[in-house]
Amino acid sequence: MCTKKEQVWIEEYLQCWNATEAARRAAYKWPNKSGPVKLEKFRDVIQARIDEKVMGADEVLLRLSEIARGIWRDYLTESGDTDFGALIEDGKAHLVRAIKETNAGKTVEFCDMQAALVQIGKVHGLFRDVQEVTGRDGGPIKTEAVGIEQSERDRAIAALANTLTTHVYRGGGSGDGTLDSTE
Repeated sequence: MCTKKEQVWIEEYLQCWNATEAARRAAYKWPNKSGPVKLEKFRDVIQARIDEKVMGADEVLLRLSEIARGIWRDYLTESGDTDFGALIEDGKAHLVRAIKETNAGKTVEFCDMQAALVQIGKVHGLFRDVQEVTGRDGGPIKTEAVGIEQSERDRAIAALANTLTTHVYRGGGSGDGTLDSTE
């Protein structure tokens, strides 16, 4: 599907996120031209590689759950040390927040159980910040029209949206999210 040189370009691109720089690193003769061409050619390959590496929502919740449940305790020896071999072998290194060298030896700091619980609670909508807003003396908030008709307001919003779509984004509003720095 791709040459060794193109594979090098893909790997370099995934490191630097710059098509021209990746082409330069892959030793293309004309990196300013080759880079963008390769980016277009291998867009799907790059997206597939990103999708492989991205942590999904389920994995995030699973890891947070392991932290919140304090399963790190399973890796403590009777003397109070941490069994790093078993921890790493079981794929649980994410439970460790920091390892510090002290005069007494290594000190292990595990991820905060309460912080993990709060994050999980937020995902499940258990904590809601509600702010009651009232008008003068606790009464309702009074609103007034500012002298512009609804149809005129709608036209102004549509014109602004059209201007942003046409002039801020390249490609006449292609929606690719690429900002045009010349505007």
